Amino acid sequence: FSHQQTTVDYVGFVYSDEEKKKCWYTRKELNKSLAKELKQILKQMNDPFFKDDNDRPDATCSSRGIEHMTSPTLLRTLQKNKARVCRSVKKEQNRQDAMGIFCDLSLAQVSLK
Repeated sequence: FSHQQTTVDYVGFVYSDEEKKKCWYTRKELNKSLAKELKQILKQMNDPFFKDDNDRPDATCSSRGIEHMTSPTLLRTLQKNKARVCRSVKKEQNRQDAMGIFCDLSLAQVSLK
């Protein structure tokens, strides 16, 4: 093993303004693109063809993962449901601890209620 120190020089690239314009989005261009994508997502979520509905076997996609984009009310509802499930599971865990048992099946059933 050598204890010699190696020096590495970084040779940075210097781009002209024209090259920068061709290679990177400006903040304005980026925001415009993101707004356009968000608008498209919301439009698709509201389109009956894309509704995630158990009654429709022809549903082609799911809105899972972007539910919070539909409305603040829905986001609050999802948060309340999550908290309710966590409380139920914790209550079942405490019950099982008090009885000295562990049943993952009953925990799963409680989390699905």
